[in-house]
Amino acid sequence: MNPRKALLTSANYFLDIIYAILDINVISRKEGNMLKKVFGIILIAFIVAAGFWYYKANVEGITPIGKILSNPGQYEEKIITIKGAVTERVSFMFIKYFKIKDRTGEIMVITERPLPSVGTKIKVNGTVHDAFSIGSDQFLVFIEKNSGVSE
Repeated sequence: MNPRKALLTSANYFLDIIYAILDINVISRKEGNMLKKVFGIILIAFIVAAGFWYYKANVEGITPIGKILSNPGQYEEKIITIKGAVTERVSFMFIKYFKIKDRTGEIMVITERPLPSVGTKIKVNGTVHDAFSIGSDQFLVFIEKNSGVSE
């Protein structure tokens, strides 16, 4: 069975169940078939949108900052990519860093290149390091390995 036919068949079953639950007998067969086609199109759009979201969230190779902060040992000394907006930038004598924030957390990025502007969305490649620990608290930094890519 081709995918389009399978999807429309699924949509037909789904709408039949809804009709049975709501006891909809006032819709003509022609209107019902049109509703099934519209539902099929909406279902296809939803599946495509969910696939795109999954790709952007997982397959693109971007590691969420929240995952790094919750389990830093898993990422320590491995080259990874993070992405987010610059929230703060500091240049103090021999050290330059900026903070990058995504929807899951915020981390300090140490760099050797010119600092990006606050608010800039950026991708950064580098490694996670434990700067220091006090008891169970850790202070993590992300050291950039090559220049980031502004978006």
